[in-house]
Amino acid sequence: MGKKVFLFLFVTLALSCLVSALQISVNPTDMVLKVQTEKEVCINITVSSDQATIILVSDKWGRSKSDQINSYGMTRDQLAIKAFVPDKVIIGAKEEKDVEVCFTPGGEGTFYGVIVFESFNKQAVTGSFIELKSSYQTSMGDATLLGMTHQDIKPVDPKQTLIAISFLNTLFLICVLIYLLRAISRKKKKKKSKRTRVIEVK
Repeated sequence: MGKKVFLFLFVTLALSCLVSALQISVNPTDMVLKVQTEKEVCINITVSSDQATIILVSDKWGRSKSDQINSYGMTRDQLAIKAFVPDKVIIGAKEEKDVEVCFTPGGEGTFYGVIVFESFNKQAVTGSFIELKSSYQTSMGDATLLGMTHQDIKPVDPKQTLIAISFLNTLFLICVLIYLLRAISRKKKKKKSKRTRVIEVK
């Protein structure tokens, strides 16, 4: 009986140590997004964990900037912001996953928020802080530099880029080869023409 009690306490202690050691990290931890009012801007946040777990995802907002998650006590509805944020992420041990979040501001201004990532057992929590700048006159360049929008950015396939570069290199080599062949051909013709013009004097 004593051995069973000891084993139970040992397993409980080991599990509690594992739970308390859970760590969650995100990248980026801070981001500035510029977008035209009433247009959607999206960005990927990479989340990782040292243990397999379920991570709950939520967003909080405020009127001032802070590096403390508890300082954000407003909802997106209070600031007329539409947002797409997944409810949860299932992640394996030492695994990384990209979580896409999207925002559509309903008015002009600068809005401050945080995307909160919290383990289901409430033992680990971290956040990715947002500075969302909205303007009716925001240029497309600002949006593409600091935030990716579905309307403004089309992803470039690296394979297509490599194929295009290889094609250009091949075309360049063919042009060089043709030029060299023509140059050699011209030299041969000149030699032949010189030989036919030789006059023997006796």
